Amino acid sequence: MVAYGNPFEPEETFARWKTMMFGLYDIGLGITIFSIFKKVFPEISKYSSPEQIENYNKVMKNNSRLSAFTDYIIAPMFGFKDAEEYYRSARISGNLHKLKRCPTMFLHSWDDILVMK
Repeated sequence: MVAYGNPFEPEETFARWKTMMFGLYDIGLGITIFSIFKKVFPEISKYSSPEQIENYNKVMKNNSRLSAFTDYIIAPMFGFKDAEEYYRSARISGNLHKLKRCPTMFLHSWDDILVMK
């Protein structure tokens, strides 16, 4: 397995994204993600409940931030109550000992502003 540029502590990294450069990362990435989501929304709707579809529409209408997308669409889609719980479950730091059978390489820069602590 090769992991490239992923944060080892995503809950801390994404919390910083909300404030970095006055929130521009959160807004810029959110606009991009929401535009992609809107394109695939008809296909996703086929597999979503009416309540989920209503929630997705409400979030797409009122938000453009990555944090809102993760909090109100991605986290619930995968059974998490919010983005914080979702990001905590994806944490690599403190869980490396669980990788036992798969050769693994992590590749990122020590000074990457998006993944560094």
